[in-house]
Amino acid sequence: MLITSVAILIAVVSAALAVLSMREVASGTALLMRSGVRRTLRSGRLAPTIAFVCLWLMIFGLSFA
Repeated sequence: MLITSVAILIAVVSAALAVLSMREVASGTALLMRSGVRRTLRSGRLAPTIAFVCLWLMIFGLSFA
């Protein structure tokens, strides 16, 4: 019973920490994506980058289908 209670407490605390840090993770991801898109637009490599992303999305999508 004690081990189960400790395991549940650890799971709840871990979930709470994950939920509390989601805003930070989301803002960091958005900042990274924004700078990457801006850099891609400035360098003129938009079409090859979109094609590469679509290729990887197709590979992952077809591997799970």
